[in-house]
Amino acid sequence: MRKNVYFFIIMAGALLIGAVLAHAIQGAVGLGWLAYTIHFGLPSDIHLDLNVLTLTFGFTVDISLIQVFMLVIGFIVYFNTVKKVTEGK
Repeated sequence: MRKNVYFFIIMAGALLIGAVLAHAIQGAVGLGWLAYTIHFGLPSDIHLDLNVLTLTFGFTVDISLIQVFMLVIGFIVYFNTVKKVTEGK
């Protein structure tokens, strides 16, 4: 397996697990701060009308604190396992 593919799989998995955990603990007492989410990006109300073609641009990112923690854990897992996985040992 190539290093780039392995890195993408680990990071995507970390973000997915972080999103599930953030949703699960959103209303929990004492752990709700981990579900704090920051929203940033371009709103989807940027329109370009060319009479023949209408384009709508938009990009938003929602990331929670637990997803950041999971990304850090993902980096640690990646750097500790990348040689074993990519060399096939």
